[in-house]
Amino acid sequence: MSKDITTLDVQRTPCATCIYRPESPLGLASLEAAIADPQMPGFFTGYRICHHSTRAVCAGFWARHKDACTVGQLAQRLGLVRFVRDDRFSTKEPL
Repeated sequence: MSKDITTLDVQRTPCATCIYRPESPLGLASLEAAIADPQMPGFFTGYRICHHSTRAVCAGFWARHKDACTVGQLAQRLGLVRFVRDDRFSTKEPL
């Protein structure tokens, strides 16, 4: 039984309220601790989904940590990263 290889969807640009924007009042350390790899400091076992999306990796997380995330490393090496615009709060048509 074979399974289809799929892509890792990543937001093309940060959403309007991205937690990784410089002026964000949120404490990233606690948010990142939830997905940090306990065996490898500085690496992640998962990734952040953009809070404007239901499926795409946060553009800010991707820009900052794509090489410190196992799924990100694998998707890049296999050419499976697909940049999307998936904003469930936008009134514009998706591109």
